[in-house]
Amino acid sequence: MEKDLKTSGKMTWGFIWRFILYYIILTIIFAVIYNILSGHINMLISSIFSIVMMAVLIYIPSKLATSDIFKEKKLDAGNEWKFKRNIIIFYIILMIFVSFGNVINYSLIIMGLEESKSNSEEIINESENMTDEEKTQAIQQQSEYVAQVEKVQKEVYVIISMIDIILFIIGVILEFRMIKKYQNDIE
Repeated sequence: MEKDLKTSGKMTWGFIWRFILYYIILTIIFAVIYNILSGHINMLISSIFSIVMMAVLIYIPSKLATSDIFKEKKLDAGNEWKFKRNIIIFYIILMIFVSFGNVINYSLIIMGLEESKSNSEEIINESENMTDEEKTQAIQQQSEYVAQVEKVQKEVYVIISMIDIILFIIGVILEFRMIKKYQNDIE
């Protein structure tokens, strides 16, 4: 049974829904893998895994969605240009959502650090076998450590966000190549 997907709008919606479906499936798989590994890997490996995961989450759904919609249909030059424009808009929206997710993740980590800092300060202040000077010194060391960790986390999330943006730009370029390939294969 052949579906009618001749216009750029129908092709775009076909691409977006397929992309989202494949994206969700891969995200679930990666979430399970990450949760299994999360207790056994350090922050550097976790960051590298996040970057690799994002590259796979951009490339594979794009490849599968593009091959699905171009199996039997072709766009003319005008509709192909509109389709490419729509894909760029879609990728920009995805990039914004991913960046927003990175900001939320960073905020949650910083809130957790601040909470653990305040909890440790309470424990230090309630400690009876420490002098006031030792308590002040311990609280200061804890504050310096938390500030250092916050700085490192900020740098890591900025780097990851920049790499994500680069991956999306590469994703658009690869998507255009796939469109050209599938358009030429149908002829």
